[in-house]
Amino acid sequence: ELLERTGSRMIPLQELVTISRGFTSGADKFFCVHDVTRHHLDDIPDPQEFLNRWGISPRDTRRIRIVRDGANVEHLVEKRFLEPELHTPMEVNRVIVRKSDVERMVINASVPRARLRGTHFANYVAYAEREGWHTGPTIASRARTRPWYDLGLRPKSERADLFWPKAQQYRHVVPLNGDDLLCKDRLYDVWITTSVDPKLLWATLNSTIVMTSKHQFGRGAGIEGNLDTHVIDVNAMLVPDFRKASPEAAARAIAACERMSQRDAYGYLYQEFALEDRRELDDATLEILGIEGADERAALRDRIYQDVTELQQAIREREIIAQHDRRNAGQRAASSPPAIADELWQDYGSGLNLLRFPEDFVSRPNEGDIFDLPPGEVEVGEAMMGEAGLLRVGTIRIGGRDGEVIDVGGAFQARFLEALSLCHQAGQVRLPSEDVCVEAVSRFSQYHQELRNRCHQLAQQRTANQSRQRAIANALIRKALRWRTS
Repeated sequence: ELLERTGSRMIPLQELVTISRGFTSGADKFFCVHDVTRHHLDDIPDPQEFLNRWGISPRDTRRIRIVRDGANVEHLVEKRFLEPELHTPMEVNRVIVRKSDVERMVINASVPRARLRGTHFANYVAYAEREGWHTGPTIASRARTRPWYDLGLRPKSERADLFWPKAQQYRHVVPLNGDDLLCKDRLYDVWITTSVDPKLLWATLNSTIVMTSKHQFGRGAGIEGNLDTHVIDVNAMLVPDFRKASPEAAARAIAACERMSQRDAYGYLYQEFALEDRRELDDATLEILGIEGADERAALRDRIYQDVTELQQAIREREIIAQHDRRNAGQRAASSPPAIADELWQDYGSGLNLLRFPEDFVSRPNEGDIFDLPPGEVEVGEAMMGEAGLLRVGTIRIGGRDGEVIDVGGAFQARFLEALSLCHQAGQVRLPSEDVCVEAVSRFSQYHQELRNRCHQLAQQRTANQSRQRAIANALIRKALRWRTS
């Protein structure tokens, strides 16, 4: 009906843009790294101690960075060989993405090997070659024309205007490339090919009208509400021809999308339908499509909202029914919270920006008294006095109500041991002084809360049942806390 009413104003997207898949590295553990320099500067504030540990001064970090590779080993790499990269749609929370939003850096070293001599990056390349990371078909193909470590990434002047996520679910977010970022191959680079303001393309693609179109051209992936949109699908997708927009409608659409960029996208698109910025963007998009009457646009917009709401809710219902059917068919383990947590860990674990306790929370993890921590859950004492049945501050109990009570010296030392237990550590451990424990416990508490929030967001993608969400998130958190470097 919309096509019949708007005629030629809905056209294939390929008439307006050029689309290309993001870079494929062939060895993400080498190319896609985390910059952990700030973390180590905070942990080692003394310049001389920092120099002794890393061989560079804090001042040198303006041009030399400390990075952690995909095998959780840390290296020095010159800043000029690093670029922020958008690795996964999970990092996109708003309709604009900036370098402060991304978690990884990509190696961008378009230089011959001879020019690497004497650099820290040369040591990193040599390390990767000893580990055999420079093999594989993708890298072998690249190495025919240039060094294997050179991804041939586009210069900043040629970076995409915006990104299209390959995999779609309940959100509809087409982020503007706010800081000339590069993207990985789970996203597509999109360049506008007309003289129109790229922000009008951005606004139009974020409209609910385009969301309905992508469901006509995308490919359902399983029963989890996922939709794959290959490059050929996105090219063929019908979108409003914004070249025909009046200046007023174009300005309204861009202004509405800019307001949307100030907030996070909701988990389900239909949750945004009561928001003024969403309604204004969709109203302006309908005007771009040639529907001039405000009342007519409002009525059509509400019908679209009703259909999208029913669509997304129906998909969620089918997910829940399918999970129930699998349980009834004797496949309970396949959809149990631990099994779902295993799947999420496999897909998203590398993107959780995990830290190790206590190594990443104290500047000198090998200092402190040896403490024999029995295995089991640690209960921390909170009572100021030794009331009957209550644990006194500075003590812990392991093994339940009748377990062993141990005096550890202070409240934060008790919390430190609790954190070690949560991270599945026991036996001979180092227990630092109280002042070190204060800072470590404070930082761990913040990290733990951020981790819980992220795991809960992942669990929400798999089920609408809140008790199952909690079970999945808790199982995922346990995996994350027990993660250790190999």
